[in-house]
Amino acid sequence: MITLALQVEARFAGDPKQLCAELRSLARSSLDRGMVPVALHCLAAATRHGCPAAARELAAAAAAATGRWAGALYCFSAGQEQGNPALLLEAATGAALLGNELLCNNAAQAALQLLEGRADGDSREQLRSARRLEQSSFRKLRQANSIQARMAALSPFEADLARRAAGTATRREMSEDLHLSPRTIDWHLGKIFHKLHVSGRSELGEALR
Repeated sequence: MITLALQVEARFAGDPKQLCAELRSLARSSLDRGMVPVALHCLAAATRHGCPAAARELAAAAAAATGRWAGALYCFSAGQEQGNPALLLEAATGAALLGNELLCNNAAQAALQLLEGRADGDSREQLRSARRLEQSSFRKLRQANSIQARMAALSPFEADLARRAAGTATRREMSEDLHLSPRTIDWHLGKIFHKLHVSGRSELGEALR
């Protein structure tokens, strides 16, 4: 079901309103089946895309769940809904401790937006914490999503095929060199493109260069 949620996010990436509606619908069906982690994932994604209704639903679902992850999500959704930077910072800190840099970054950015222009002592301290968390999580996200990190996650065969595809080798040449049918080459390349988050050979070549 998490895979289905990711497919929904990819399919409706250009239409935030429809994306949030689909994610909330998937969250409701997941809750009906007792699949709370999937529901939390869907509602958190919709909340990140600025859906107030999803933030309310996430707060309710997370409050009914247990564990540090549910606690971080509750603080994130409640902080968004209430415009409370302290809750958002608590969410960012909790997410960082759990290794979820995406939620940490989203929560820290939301806190920064709320704190912009405030001059009191508490706000200045919160602003420093929010900046530190946002910058740290950004660096970690950038490193984790670099083409080098994604290439390292490929199998040796996939990495070799990716380098061939990024070069000048034709589909037929790769097929003959690797003793595989062109259709099998296409199948492997499709998997590689998905893992590396590129649209095809041209983009793959640009990324590896």
